[in-house]
Amino acid sequence: MLIEIVCDKFIEHGKPRGPITFHSGLNIILGSETGSNSIGKSTFLMIVDFVFGGTDYIAKLKDVQSNVGEHRICFAFKFQSGIYYFSRSSVNYKEVFVCDRDYNIKDSVPWSIDNYTSFLQKEYELNLPGLKFRNAIGRFSRIKDAFIDEKHPIQQVQREKESSGIEALLKLVELYSDIEKKLNIVKDAENKYDAFTSALKYKYIQSVSTKTDYKKNSLTIRELAKQLDELEKQYSDSLCGMAEIQAKIISDTKKELSKFRRQYSRLSSELDVMREDQNLNSSKFRGNFDGLIHFFPNVNLKRIEDIEQFHESVTNILKGEFQKTEEQLLDALKLLKVEIDYRENYLKLLGLEANVPRVIFEKYSNIKNKINKLQEANDSYDKKKQLNDVKKSTREALDRVILDKVSIMQEKINSKMNELNDAIYDGKRSSPILRVKDSSHYEFFTPNDLGTGSKYKGIIVFDLSMLELTKLPIIIHDSIMLKHIEP
Repeated sequence: MLIEIVCDKFIEHGKPRGPITFHSGLNIILGSETGSNSIGKSTFLMIVDFVFGGTDYIAKLKDVQSNVGEHRICFAFKFQSGIYYFSRSSVNYKEVFVCDRDYNIKDSVPWSIDNYTSFLQKEYELNLPGLKFRNAIGRFSRIKDAFIDEKHPIQQVQREKESSGIEALLKLVELYSDIEKKLNIVKDAENKYDAFTSALKYKYIQSVSTKTDYKKNSLTIRELAKQLDELEKQYSDSLCGMAEIQAKIISDTKKELSKFRRQYSRLSSELDVMREDQNLNSSKFRGNFDGLIHFFPNVNLKRIEDIEQFHESVTNILKGEFQKTEEQLLDALKLLKVEIDYRENYLKLLGLEANVPRVIFEKYSNIKNKINKLQEANDSYDKKKQLNDVKKSTREALDRVILDKVSIMQEKINSKMNELNDAIYDGKRSSPILRVKDSSHYEFFTPNDLGTGSKYKGIIVFDLSMLELTKLPIIIHDSIMLKHIEP
């Protein structure tokens, strides 16, 4: 429990007062005997909330921060594991320092608010599934300027959904673990559905979007299946029962075989032409010089002989190039022959060397491919529907568990409120009632008594019931909760 709060800005009769101590059970904050108080009751209640990790003391009391200036709030908790001393500054209020018993800072590295509230949650044994410390404490710190809705006492802030308050209550009364398990199953189902629909959206998976397209695909699949049957009957030995991938391999093999045969024929023709050209000889370049002199007595024979020698040199060079090219062509023809022989032997092993034209295998493969794509699209439609059905069924199962736990919680809280209300009023006043309609809506009222005082009394009875039913360590009620209630 919280055992003390110390601050040198707490003034009594013009002087700093000592530690303000607390005891187990009800603690009441009173003003001075003269009715004045330099700090104020509500302000001090804000400080108590501040000690428990709240921030309203800084965020809402701007006048205090401005007039008082920077100050340090020191405080101590006593748990089974020992007494712990801390301090928190009004400036760096998101940090908490560990101190010694005289509130000297022991460790220069402060704790974050999250680490600090996690420590309190552990020491108060409030480590309940999915519950944050401030999410529990903040709902029951009902101080001036805080949000208080007499019809919705579970709400922590004005715009919070009613479902969030119901969920927080379920966690506090320790009825949330089964819900959390179901919730994880729902999230998993929803994630699978979302991932699958995303894959469909970005065309990673083939699918159809309507039942009409699904039926159209099914009809096309049946028609294509008939075409396959006809091909298999016509070429029963080769195609019967053949998978699409087998037909495609055979079709590709025949296509490659045709290609290699064409290349072999072309290179063979080139080799024949080259060998014919290789038979060039110098006589083709030599003429009858005597006849030339007869007609052209002044011709320069020396110049012509030089030209003839050049032609012979070029011919010798070409013969060398022809020989080199011939070797390359022969090597290429050998490689092509290996490729051709390999594919011919492969088809012979399958008994397909001449039985079925390549175009039949292509047709067979294409039909198989179309069937597979259409079936894949229909299967995806079925898969999406299946995932959606699972998502819906898990959500329905979760809703049933929530309603069951809500019913148990409602009975426990209403019974405890009735018990406390009877103890306070000797059974002469109606007890408040919490009525949870579903997981998202609830009502809180006192039958036959809609007065303002009755509403605030109802909230107090509700908070006291939660204090007894749960491990909630503290509730805070400002005077605004009390002044409307009849003595």
